[in-house]
Amino acid sequence: MGADFERILFLNGIKDVAMTIKNLQANAVCECMHQTIKNVLRPLLHAHFPQTAEAANDIIDTALATASYASGASLHCTLHVSPGALVFQRDMLLNIPLITDLALIQENCQALIDENL
Repeated sequence: MGADFERILFLNGIKDVAMTIKNLQANAVCECMHQTIKNVLRPLLHAHFPQTAEAANDIIDTALATASYASGASLHCTLHVSPGALVFQRDMLLNIPLITDLALIQENCQALIDENL
């Protein structure tokens, strides 16, 4: 929440959104992304420990790009499709079109909710 952090957000065109401990869905997404970044950084740093600031920046860029791709390509356990595939109407691993029936997905989610209740 510092001024430097807010300036970086502004310069990169990122909208600042407050997140609290009461927003469990947002916390889960953030925690999952942090764990993915950690899991990517561990082998990268173990294999090639950076000797310069430029090398460290390259490793961080690689880790962030990998984590971003992983979050978009991973299958949602309820929807059985990746978020990236829903947004871009393409499979994230294979270059094939994907046709999604959002009404059917919503019905299946509601059926799972009703079954769990």
